[in-house]
Amino acid sequence: MKYLVFVLTISCFFGEAAEIKWDSEPVYSIDIDCDGQLENVELGFIAKDFIVKVKPSASNTPSSLQFGLGQAVRQDAICSLKPTFQASVAYTEEEHMEIFGQVLNGYKYSSKCSDLVIKGGECDPITIYFNHETNELGWWRL
Repeated sequence: MKYLVFVLTISCFFGEAAEIKWDSEPVYSIDIDCDGQLENVELGFIAKDFIVKVKPSASNTPSSLQFGLGQAVRQDAICSLKPTFQASVAYTEEEHMEIFGQVLNGYKYSSKCSDLVIKGGECDPITIYFNHETNELGWWRL
C-alpha cells in the first residue's frame, strides 16, 4: 500500500508528460551543415514552446532546440505564436568578432554554409547554426 501511495504522489506531482505535436511535413529545407545537401527542418509544438529538429547529413544524428512561443520576456522565445523560417548566408569571423567579441566554437565560416533564421513578431530573430565540433545545432540572438 505504501508503494501505491508513493507512485500516485509522484504521478500527481509531476503530472502527465506533454506530448509533442509535429507538423506532418518539413517546414523548411536548408544546407545547415555545409556539405552541399539540403536538410529538412521539422517543427513540433509542446505547451507554450516549439521545437526545431534537423537531421544534418554530415552527422546523420537528429538535433533539436526548443524555444518559447509568444513570450517576449524569454531570451529563447519569439514574440508571436507562429515561427517563420528563412536562410541566411553564414556570418564571417569578422562579423562574429564585432557582434560577440569572439568567434563561435564549432561554427564553419564559409560562403557555402547557411544559417537558419527564425522570426516571429517584433522580437529579434533567432539564428540557428550547425556546430561542427559537437555535431549539434547551436543558436544565438542579439
